[in-house]
Amino acid sequence: MFFTRRALCDINFLSVANTRKMKWCPNVRIFMRRVSSEIRSNSSTQASVVDFYAGKCVFITGGSGFLGKIFSRLKMEKPKALQKVIPIVGDVKSLNLGITQKDQDMLIEKVSVVIHSAASTIFDNSLKEALETNYEGTRNVLSLCKRLKNIQAFVHISTAYTNVDKSIIEEVVYPPPANISDVYKYLKNHGDDKNLNTKILNGRPNTYIFTKALTEDLIAKTHQSVPTVMIRPSMVGPSKDEPLKGWLDNISGNLTVYNCCTGSTNPTYLGEVFKFFNEAPIKFQDNSYGFYFRKVFIANTKLASDILTFLTQIVPAYIMDLSLFLKGGKPRFVELQKKFIPMRDKVPYFTLNTWLFKTRKTQELYSQMSEQDRYTFPFNLSDIKWPEYMHLYAKAVHQLRNNTK
Repeated sequence: MFFTRRALCDINFLSVANTRKMKWCPNVRIFMRRVSSEIRSNSSTQASVVDFYAGKCVFITGGSGFLGKIFSRLKMEKPKALQKVIPIVGDVKSLNLGITQKDQDMLIEKVSVVIHSAASTIFDNSLKEALETNYEGTRNVLSLCKRLKNIQAFVHISTAYTNVDKSIIEEVVYPPPANISDVYKYLKNHGDDKNLNTKILNGRPNTYIFTKALTEDLIAKTHQSVPTVMIRPSMVGPSKDEPLKGWLDNISGNLTVYNCCTGSTNPTYLGEVFKFFNEAPIKFQDNSYGFYFRKVFIANTKLASDILTFLTQIVPAYIMDLSLFLKGGKPRFVELQKKFIPMRDKVPYFTLNTWLFKTRKTQELYSQMSEQDRYTFPFNLSDIKWPEYMHLYAKAVHQLRNNTK
């Protein structure tokens, strides 16, 4: 069963996701609006986001992932709204998305907006698997869009890191890191060996980013008359005030890209971010064992990172497991560290490099919104106050930690 949550009145959401066991990409919520030609010529007449969505059906892929987990507020305030959610079982890697003919017919007749957020975000996934989900999956979704009778917008959720070979990243589609035919030829000749496949990645750090970059090129070349927009979020954290929202003006087949991150608008640095995180008035302490460390340590070398990991994670984990064993409990902290440390080792590429993401188009879209829409759908990145936000982030992590004990 796959589902998503309905966020606006008078909108039907339909969702499809991969039925296989798969990790899905954390997503931002995407809202779109149609901007008439009068708006584009600086007319005072403005179309509302809510008005655009009124009565429309929105088809969302990836509803079984992060997208389906962030609307607990809706359950409390508008529980009846969920009755308009129609679950669609399918697999983005399959022909016609693995959707039954009956559901396909319903989508073709009713859907006006498609938001494609389903993806495999496993960094070290095999190249073949990443291609099937991220590249071919998107091809399948776009193929469906071309069959919809009243398609008004196709929104593809990409990633800000598709072009990490550049220090300054504009809101444009860049040439792909490889020719897709060469990639498949390479796989055919060399197999899906992870050690060998690093050669074909052409500087991209992992198969996730590589296939996402290939997918951007696929969309740019094949979306044809489908009104298309591409959203590039960077690392997604807890929402500020309301879930972050993006939207689309009514274009006729011109592909538009929005870097959905603070980027050049409201930049910050990793050391500054962790400083604010550590200053949050929250103690990450397990009262049962009395251990307390700073929330985040910054290590500039691998040796320093290994030493800190040993002293602040591995040693306490063994001590706590020993205490559990002596009390008749089941040891679990060492096993948790075995899962956490490999995940941590995939991050340094992103934390040790610097990019400047240009966000001019995103800011221009915000400036065109009416005052009411800005209030209802706030996404002005300049409004983020980093000390306040990182305190909020620390609180969210603390709550998550308590919930998973």
